[in-house]
Amino acid sequence: MKTHVIAIASILIALSNPFVHADDQELPFLSMLPGNPGTEIEDSEVEFERIDGAIIIEAETEALQPGHAYTVWAIVYNDPSDCNGRCSMDDDLANDSASVLWSGVGVIADSDGEVEFEAVLVEGEAAGEILFGNGLTDASNAIIQLVVRGHGPASDDPMVLADQLSLFMGGCDTNDCLDEQVVTLGEPVILQKDRQPFIDRDPENFGEVISKSRVKVERESDRIEITGKTRQLTPGYAYTIWAIVYNDPYACSGACDGDDSNVSGRSVFWSGIGFVANNKGRAHFETDLIEGYLPGEVRSGNGLTDASIAEVHLVIRCHGPAAPNGSELREAQLSTFDGGCEQYGCVNVQSAMLCRLAQM
Repeated sequence: MKTHVIAIASILIALSNPFVHADDQELPFLSMLPGNPGTEIEDSEVEFERIDGAIIIEAETEALQPGHAYTVWAIVYNDPSDCNGRCSMDDDLANDSASVLWSGVGVIADSDGEVEFEAVLVEGEAAGEILFGNGLTDASNAIIQLVVRGHGPASDDPMVLADQLSLFMGGCDTNDCLDEQVVTLGEPVILQKDRQPFIDRDPENFGEVISKSRVKVERESDRIEITGKTRQLTPGYAYTIWAIVYNDPYACSGACDGDDSNVSGRSVFWSGIGFVANNKGRAHFETDLIEGYLPGEVRSGNGLTDASIAEVHLVIRCHGPAAPNGSELREAQLSTFDGGCEQYGCVNVQSAMLCRLAQM
C-alpha cells in the first residue's frame, strides 16, 4: 500500500510553483480581547503593498476606547519558512528571523473609537523601539502581524503622552496596557473557489495541459464541491479519480507536493468518481468531498477533515478496458486503486492541483 501512495504523490512533484503573486492585500483586523478573540472588527480594513525594500500599510479600524492612546507594533517573520506551519506569535517568535518593533504609528482614538493610520516599514530602518530581532530585513517575503496596543486614556502630560504613543510600556505604570487587535499581512491566503485544467502525465507529453479540460472546486461549510470534464482518454477504458488532500497546507514545506507525503493531515482516498471514457475519449464528472465521510477505499489518512483550508490534488487513474456491466471486475475498475491492474496494468494519466494557497 505504501508504494502505491508514493506512486500517486510522485507524479505531482514536477508541477510549477502555484503561488499567485499580487501587489496588494486588503484584510480586516481581528479582536484580541478575552471576550471575543478572533472576531472580525466590522468596517476595519488594512491595505498592504510590497515595494522594493519596504512595505506600505494603510489602515482604519474601530471598536477602540474613545480618547485612549494606542501604538501599532509589527511582528515580522522575515523568513516564513522558519515558521511551524502558519507563522504564529504563539509558536514562532523565537525564530532567528523574527522581530518585534514599533511600526511608527501612535494614535488617539476619536469619540467613536475609530482611528486611521499609515505606516512604512523599511528594511534596516526601524522607526523607533525594537523589542527584539533586527527589524524588517526581507520586505519581499516577510509576513507581518500588526498588533494594536492600548495604553489607557491619553495623558494631559505631553511627556507621558509621547511615551504612550511610541513605547511598548508607555503609560503602563499607571494604566493597564492591552493588546486589542491584530491582523496578519503577507501570508498565503485561502482560495474559496478554484478552476484548473488537467495536466498530462504521459511520459511523452508530461506536464502539458489537456486542451479544453477543466475541474472546478468550491468550498462549502463542511465540504468541497468538485465538477469537471476532461478528454484525451482512451475510449471504452475505465478510470477512477483519487484525491490527495492536505488538510493543513500551511504544514507543507512550500508548495504541497510529493516531498510532503508525511505531513500531518495528509490523506489519499477515492473521490467517489469512477467512469468509462466515451467513444471520443471524454468524460464529465462531479462529486463532493465531505468532512468525516469516505466514499470508499482509503490509501492513507482520515479523508477531508477541514474543508475551510484543505488543498486538493486530483489524480485520474486508468484501469484498462472496462469489463462488462454488472461484473465484479468492472466495479473494481471504477472504485478501487488496483481494480483491473493485474489484468491490464494501471497508470496515472492526468492530474490537477486545486485550492492551493495563493501567495499575496
